Amino acid sequence: MEITAHQYDNIKNVNREAHTSISIERYQIFCILYVIATFFHLIKNREMDSDFSMFILTLSGVFLLFKPKSILRFTIFLLLQLLVIFIHMPLVSNHWIFTAFVSATILQALLVHIFNTRSFEINRGDLYETFAPVVRIQLLILYFFVVFHKLNYDFFNIDVSCATMLMKETRGMSLLPLSPAFYAINAYFTIFIELLIPLLLVFRKTRNTGVLIGLCFHNVIAYSSYNGFYDFSSMIFALYFLFADDRFTIKISNTLQHLNEIKQNIADKITLIKNGLSVFNFYNFTLITSLILGGLIVVLLIQFVMKDYVLLLWAAYSCTFIVFYLIAIRKSPIQKYDTRRKLLGLPYVSLAIIPILVIINGMSPYLGLKTENSFAMFSNLRTEGGISNHFFMTPAFQLFDYQKDLVEITHTSDPVLQKSINNNQLITFFDLKQRVSIAHPKEVDYIYKNEYHTFRAGGPDTEGLLNRNPLLLRKILRFRPIDKSGNQSCGH
Repeated sequence: MEITAHQYDNIKNVNREAHTSISIERYQIFCILYVIATFFHLIKNREMDSDFSMFILTLSGVFLLFKPKSILRFTIFLLLQLLVIFIHMPLVSNHWIFTAFVSATILQALLVHIFNTRSFEINRGDLYETFAPVVRIQLLILYFFVVFHKLNYDFFNIDVSCATMLMKETRGMSLLPLSPAFYAINAYFTIFIELLIPLLLVFRKTRNTGVLIGLCFHNVIAYSSYNGFYDFSSMIFALYFLFADDRFTIKISNTLQHLNEIKQNIADKITLIKNGLSVFNFYNFTLITSLILGGLIVVLLIQFVMKDYVLLLWAAYSCTFIVFYLIAIRKSPIQKYDTRRKLLGLPYVSLAIIPILVIINGMSPYLGLKTENSFAMFSNLRTEGGISNHFFMTPAFQLFDYQKDLVEITHTSDPVLQKSINNNQLITFFDLKQRVSIAHPKEVDYIYKNEYHTFRAGGPDTEGLLNRNPLLLRKILRFRPIDKSGNQSCGH
């Protein structure tokens, strides 16, 4: 049966309405997941009230959760998040740097919409469909560098490999036959999984499988006793939502609607209870006191049983996320049409700016720039001092000399610099200058360019150690200590 032009227009209108409705739901759910990821980061690092900026960021997140459809609240949250990250740079983690790129992308998409429409009336669905394809590209870029940095000789050396170290530190791994052969296989398996996930995400037929494998993989690594990675994993979970199909969105949306109904019923019952407790008597006093003490006892027990009790929250969150995803993709009817406009792409050419910065950030070790927070986490990568352990990226690619200027500390009164002596490591001259200009240690003896140098507080500063590095460089450059031995040990 042929479809008339009128019927075709009706079908297009229905699909357009479905697209708009789903995109709006996607926007609101992503806001919630993004805030949750931020909270896991703040809780993990005990930063929710560590300073005023963190406290305000936490409040703005709570404020957004009460009304996730608000673009204004989301904008305030993103701006505060970027401000907090900038304040704490360069001492921030890889996923926190990547979070900054994501937040900047969303804000740029918002500005593009305002500029193009000449209006502050922004459709949430259109905003989502503008930033989501770009953020998906950035996640694939992240995965590329996570794998690419591991293509070095030390990662496959089981004696120093991060794959070996993290396997040993993962809870429950003692139940497995941890032999040298097992550790060797684990290094290749890590590369295989981290390469497989983005490949599966790219293709529509394998996308759900890719999301599911990724969820399970990042759920498992979050339980490392070396450094609970649930802050990183929660960020990845939020971005996986961008790849999930409409069935998962509908499932979460229906659940949230049901929870709102339950919340309203509870609120009504609390009002009745509050009216009953408004009269002071011995029974009411005993009941309220018992509830407060009982709650404190439960919190103390959780802290006593689990040193990192946030893992309990992570387990509940991650497992619920995975179960919901399984139910959504297995039990719900498969939709014939995917309402998303484009999975990957640049709706506007100007949105290529942030992905390019993500690529530069990942290429930094090979360009002679920073080696920390360049997505080379736990990769055993070394590119400093004119030596590279990468399979095919040689020091010849380096355009800057920061990694070539290495210093060996021989004596110091500074506890931070003392760590390089204790660990038999070298540091960059940039980092030495950074530390001395801030901490003003009483004395530092070091070898630089094969010559012995001495710094004494109040004495001559022949190497200009007290002259602070430029602000922009202080914020974006950070280097890992370098092992003096032949192999690069595992480090973040």
